[in-house]
Amino acid sequence: MIDESHEPGEQELREIFAVLRREEHSRTPPFRATVATRTEGARWRRSVWIPLAASLCAVAILAMLPWPRPRPTPRQGPTAPVASITQWRPPTEFLLETPGREMLHSIPEFGAGIGTRPYPGSAPPRAPQPPPPHGPPRDSRAH
Repeated sequence: MIDESHEPGEQELREIFAVLRREEHSRTPPFRATVATRTEGARWRRSVWIPLAASLCAVAILAMLPWPRPRPTPRQGPTAPVASITQWRPPTEFLLETPGREMLHSIPEFGAGIGTRPYPGSAPPRAPQPPPPHGPPRDSRAH
């Protein structure tokens, strides 16, 4: 629990922070010494990196230049016959032959449904019957 009976006053806080600033100031090096150390290290780093970067750029430029290459000599002697592109068949051509492909390349016949196809052991399809006459049957003796 916080003891509310003793709260530091404004003057007491100023004194506490003044003590803390003096302690920090005694441990901190002078600003000029810090800047001098930084610039000495920067000079050394610059003196190393500039020639290194320049040499890497030179190597990159040399790598991009066209180098003379010997030209390939044409082969002499008998050559194997080369198949025409129209005769070539891919090794995976069988994958393109899907089931039911013959239906895509044929013309459908109307009236020939699944039920009329002959299956092994089934009765042959019946011949089509003539349509029934329209109206009531006529008596041929009435005339």
